[in-house]
Amino acid sequence: MDTANHLSINTYDFVETSQNPKLNIRYATNGGSHLLKFYINDEYNSSFTNYGFYCNDIDIELKNQDIQSTMPIVLRGTDNSDILDRNSVAILALTYAREFKFFNSSFFEFNIENTVFNTYYEIEDFDMSGSEFALYDVTNNLRLIPVLDNDNKLVKFKLLTTQNKRDLILINLSKSIKNISSIQKVNFIDFSNYFDKNYLIISNKEKFNNGTGNVVDDYIEYRQSTQGGGFKILEEDIQNIYDQFGYGINRYSQAMNNFIMYYNDYFSSPEYVLVIGKGLEYPEIRTDAQLTEQKNVFIIPTYGYPGSDNLMASRLNNNHQELALGRIAARDADQLDTYLEKVKRYEDKDNYAQTLEDKLWMKKIIHLVGGSTMRFD
Repeated sequence: MDTANHLSINTYDFVETSQNPKLNIRYATNGGSHLLKFYINDEYNSSFTNYGFYCNDIDIELKNQDIQSTMPIVLRGTDNSDILDRNSVAILALTYAREFKFFNSSFFEFNIENTVFNTYYEIEDFDMSGSEFALYDVTNNLRLIPVLDNDNKLVKFKLLTTQNKRDLILINLSKSIKNISSIQKVNFIDFSNYFDKNYLIISNKEKFNNGTGNVVDDYIEYRQSTQGGGFKILEEDIQNIYDQFGYGINRYSQAMNNFIMYYNDYFSSPEYVLVIGKGLEYPEIRTDAQLTEQKNVFIIPTYGYPGSDNLMASRLNNNHQELALGRIAARDADQLDTYLEKVKRYEDKDNYAQTLEDKLWMKKIIHLVGGSTMRFD
């Protein structure tokens, strides 16, 4: 996220028509006041204002003369009255009329505007090496077989009249269909068998084996005991949560929110959620290279940016936490075991001396303040 985003779009085989091109931009802003100015082809185009964290999706109508082979586009934040006016662009898409030339591709997505007549098309420069081809009309759920003109290197097809714009995909089936060498079955859990549980533990258990056992099991055993509260524990592995509540996407923090809200809504008496494992914000764990860095020992995701575990127990567009949720940010079995022993000693306080002398250590603290800017002080 920066005060100015410098982007560009390349165009190909542009054709002038009566329908103007359209530029779609989806962007987000940081906190504070915003005055965003758009520059296209190094010329000012338009501006938008808003306040605070904001996600906006806008369409800008262009003229035919605006289309160039390479179009520089700048989104610049200019209101720095309180904090730097920063923005980040997620989507930049240009819709324009062009010739039907497909770069010798074997897979090509395109769209055609609605027509009042049946229309005939010829596609140039498409990969015609192969024996099976298909045209998918995604809008109307149709699968068409095009005609191949090998002599003239053309793919031909006819479309019937339609009232809606068509989204189409032309595929060389001989080259663009991916073969799956293996598939793994995922068995979902029937959580109705556990609706009486009142204490949810989410962990990545394979990270907490200490050679003689698993420290997560030790923590569960303690919390189930009379000394630890006598809770009814449901322990769930993070990978199962990814599979059942996050479409199988690893490191998907929304899966955590989906599962915790399910626990809150369907279990008979949900009380506590405990996350066991170190968490990092998404920008720190986005790439394979980041995940291999020793400093990025990552076990359970947090939610949002800046990260907030509280949001994992909150509804959409609501910062109110609906369940008591905490995290033990342990990186390995030794750290978790050390924390568990401290918890046991703390909760067994009635068996320790309660004099002022014995409690004096609790008054010894270190208070740290300061930040990189005045805003953080």
